[in-house]
Amino acid sequence: MIAKVINAALARVPAASGTSGGVASAPGKVSALAIFAHGTPQWCSLSITKSNAPTIFKTIAPYLAQNVKVILYTCSSGRSPDEAEDDWFSGTMRSGGKGSLASTVRDVLAAEKIEGGSAWGHATVGHVSRNYALREFAVSAGKGAAGESYVTKYVFTKTDRKKAIASLLTEITTMGYTIANDDPKLITVATAEIERAFYAAYAGANKDLAGENVAEEAPMYAYLTAARVEEYWAKTWWPKNKAKTVTAVIKRMKLRKS
Repeated sequence: MIAKVINAALARVPAASGTSGGVASAPGKVSALAIFAHGTPQWCSLSITKSNAPTIFKTIAPYLAQNVKVILYTCSSGRSPDEAEDDWFSGTMRSGGKGSLASTVRDVLAAEKIEGGSAWGHATVGHVSRNYALREFAVSAGKGAAGESYVTKYVFTKTDRKKAIASLLTEITTMGYTIANDDPKLITVATAEIERAFYAAYAGANKDLAGENVAEEAPMYAYLTAARVEEYWAKTWWPKNKAKTVTAVIKRMKLRKS
């Protein structure tokens, strides 16, 4: 069914200027294929399952561009069967999804040598398109690899985390608390609180930012969307919530002023 739809759609694309109708019978290839349906880690309601996905996507592979994005706007398509369906923090901030429908689709793309391709899936049960718990299963990561968290790959990277932690510790020192910046426990606590802050800011951006919804546009415009969220973090969320994060670290560490 999907192959027929794609073929029919491509056949309706007008001929490029200066080309014959015969040449235009296959005028291009699909660079984005979005599927909207109900779903589980191993099935979606368009009758695509882990069992038949290899056959379906092998059939349509000739129609797909080398950089195709197969976006599964279906619940839990990027979640492993043994992961909790309602763990929004882990689903958003952690890699995972081995054995999921999205990982299966990615593996087919890899087998068909669509080397720049990727499959995207949701890691929780939520809104069909505005579910922000997104994972990317890139062919470049290798067959069988876990899906990467959209947030930690594109929005708040390891570099961003280090900068935020440094800012946090500087603020604590400025307030008169005695700390050792290389204290392993302090770094662990600060990292955990910063990750919670990143998650909350990202969720807030998905809810509050004007214009296109973050979760809806992220698979298509990963870096552009990330830049919007980063701006929201820097100009809106962090200035309003930094003090709460600092207080959380101080309490968890039971710090005392010098």
